[in-house]
Amino acid sequence: MTYDSSTVLQNNLGDVYVGESDKELACIQIETSGSAPQLTITDFVINMNGSTDPTNDVSNIEIFSTGLNSSFSTSNLFCSASAATGNITISGSETLLTGTNYFWISYDISAGATAGNFVDVECTTVTHNGAKVNETPSVTAPAGSREIKLVPPAYLMNNTSESTCYGTFFDSGGVSSNYTDNESYVKTFCSDNGQNLRFDFTDFNIQHTYDYLRIYDGPNTSSTLIGTYTTEVPVTIISSSTCLTFKFESDVITTSTGWAADFTCFDSGICGVNPDASDLCADAPMLASIDGICGTTGDYNATDLTGTNLQSETCSGLNFINNNSWLRFTASDSEVEIAIICNCPSSGVEVSIFETADCITFVEKGCYDPFYEQAPGVFKATGLTPGNTYYMMVDQFSNPGCDFKINGLTGVLLPIDLVEFKGVCQNENVELSWTTASEINNSFFTLERSEDGRDFKMIAEVDGAGNSHEIINYKYVDNNPDSKSYYYRFKQTDFDGKYSYSNIIYITCNETIIETVSIFPNPFNDYINISFDNNLSEDMKYNIHDCSGRIVQSGILESGQSLYKLDSFESIEKGVYTIFIYNDNMRFGKSLLKI
Repeated sequence: MTYDSSTVLQNNLGDVYVGESDKELACIQIETSGSAPQLTITDFVINMNGSTDPTNDVSNIEIFSTGLNSSFSTSNLFCSASAATGNITISGSETLLTGTNYFWISYDISAGATAGNFVDVECTTVTHNGAKVNETPSVTAPAGSREIKLVPPAYLMNNTSESTCYGTFFDSGGVSSNYTDNESYVKTFCSDNGQNLRFDFTDFNIQHTYDYLRIYDGPNTSSTLIGTYTTEVPVTIISSSTCLTFKFESDVITTSTGWAADFTCFDSGICGVNPDASDLCADAPMLASIDGICGTTGDYNATDLTGTNLQSETCSGLNFINNNSWLRFTASDSEVEIAIICNCPSSGVEVSIFETADCITFVEKGCYDPFYEQAPGVFKATGLTPGNTYYMMVDQFSNPGCDFKINGLTGVLLPIDLVEFKGVCQNENVELSWTTASEINNSFFTLERSEDGRDFKMIAEVDGAGNSHEIINYKYVDNNPDSKSYYYRFKQTDFDGKYSYSNIIYITCNETIIETVSIFPNPFNDYINISFDNNLSEDMKYNIHDCSGRIVQSGILESGQSLYKLDSFESIEKGVYTIFIYNDNMRFGKSLLKI
C-alpha cells in the first residue's frame, strides 16, 4: 500500500455549546492506493491554534476513525488527549484501507467554557509505518472555527410571558413528550433589546384539523393574526415590532409530538438610507442597500399593466394590482431572503421580485402574498445572477399610502465548497492551486491578478467539474509575471451564468512572509484579534479587502505590542474578506469570514 496524500477539512462551523461532548472540529482525509502490505497510522500531531482559551474551554480531545465512511461517528476511538498549548501528539493504531480514509478530531467542551470564545484545531503531521514515516497534510489549518455558546434555554407552551432574545420554544411536552389533551394556552414572547423577533420552526406535528396553533403579531391575541396552523407552519415567523403571541388549543382525544422553534432577535433596518419608490417601473430608483428599505405605496397607475404580462406574473396571477410602487437593486448573491413589515391598519402589501429588461416582459423570481393582509413575513427570491439588476414591486391590497419596511436578511455564497486557494513562487513563475470539496453546476474558473489588490485582469480560464462531491485539486502556473508581487483571485461561474468571487491571496517572490501570526475569531462578527509570537519591532500596515478588491478598512499596527484588536465592523456586510499585514520587507495574508 502507498500513502498518496492527506488534507484537513473543517466541514462543520456551527456553534458548539457549553458542556457538550464529541463536537467535530476537523476531518483528516488520507488517500492511499494499492493493497498489501497495509499501512498503519500511529500518530497525529495537532495544535489548538485559533482557539481563544483552549485549556479552559476544552476538557478532552479525541480522534475517531470511520474508515472509508465520510460521515462523522464516535464508534471507533483512535485515541484521546488533554487540551494543551503548543504541539500535541496523539498516538494510537489504525490500519488504513485502500482509498480515502477518514479521521475526525473532536473536542469535549468543558462545563466551565466561556460563551463567545472560539475553538479551532490544526493538524501538522500524520505518522504511519511506511517508507516515509512523517507526512504533512496539504492543508494543515483550514479556515474557520466554532463559537462556544450557552445551551439555548427551553421555553414550554403555557400561560406565561417571556422577555428574551434567545432560546428554543417547544409545545408543553418539551423535547421528548407529546402535548396533552384539552390544552388552551396563550404565551407571549417579547424581545429584551427592542429588536424584532424571529422564530425558525425545525419541527411541527400536531393533530390535523383538530388542534390549532395561532400566531399573533403583538403582545396579545387582539394583535394582528399572522396565521392559524394545523397541518404545517411557515419555516420562519417574524414580528413587526417587539412581541409575538402564540395560542394553542387541543381537543379531548389524540395528541402528537408538537413543535420546536429556535428564536432570536434581529434588526429590521434603518430608514433613510434608500431613495423613495417610484410609481412607474421605468423610473424605479436604484437601492443603495437591500437593508432598510422604507416607503409608502403609490397611487394606481395603468401604465405598468398596459401591454405587459405583469398581472399574470405577479404572485401566480393576483386578482388585481392596485397601488404598486417600484424599486430596483443589484444582486450580490444568487438568492436573497427578505423580511416584509407593513403598517396598514386596514390593509397590507404583497411584494414581488422581477427580472425585466424593458418593464414590459417580466419574470418573477419571488413573491410575498400573505393570507392575512397585515401580517409580517419572510420570502425568498431565487435564481438571481450576481451583478444583474432586479426590480422590486410593492403593491397595496387597497387604497394608496401604506407604509412598509423591507429588510434583506441572508444570501448565498459560492456554489463550491472551497477548501483552499494558495500560491507559491517557483523560480520566475507563480504556481496557483486550489481545492474544492464539492461543486454544484460549476462551469469554469476565471483566474485574475492585480498589482494593487483592486484592479484585476483575467489571466486564464480553467474548466470546472460540473457536479462533484469529491476532493478535486486544480493548478495553474502564471509564467514569468512582470512583477515579483501580485494579488490573485478567481471568479467561479455556473452553467447558467451566475458567478461569485473567491478570497484574494497575495504572492510575493522578493519579500519575507510573516509566519507567526494568528487571527481570531474567524469567522468573526464585531471584532478580530491579531496575535504575533513576539512584540513588533517596527510598525506594520494592514488592509482588509472584500472579494472585489475594495479596501473596507485599513490602518497601522504600531510597534511594541504582540496583540492587536480591530473592531468597527458594523457597517461591513457579511461575507468573505482578505486581510493583508505588511511593511516594506514583510507581508502576511489571510482569508476572513464575517457572519
